[in-house]
Amino acid sequence: MNVFVGGIEWSGKPFDRLTRLLRLDTDHFQFYATGSLGVDRVTDHTGDVHQHIAALAGGGLRYDPTGSGKYTVRLAEVRYGWLPGLIGTTTNNVIVVSTGLQIRF
Repeated sequence: MNVFVGGIEWSGKPFDRLTRLLRLDTDHFQFYATGSLGVDRVTDHTGDVHQHIAALAGGGLRYDPTGSGKYTVRLAEVRYGWLPGLIGTTTNNVIVVSTGLQIRF
């Protein structure tokens, strides 16, 4: 399966309120929401290719140890994925959990 999506990421004042509510420093921690829409492409056992509309939606929490915005650690991101044709499922639904490092120039 291949998934080709484009999307947005949204952070800002509504999420800053959540950060302050949890007593986290808004200079170092940031909550965000994310969404993507695109196409998934599945090749079945006979070699036929099938395409479907696919979507991902979720959110996460980032940590910036320097407070500069140039170096961040994605502590956790959770997304719901609607991927029609996903082999091994009957509902086409999946939960994607990720973490990572980001360096901005």
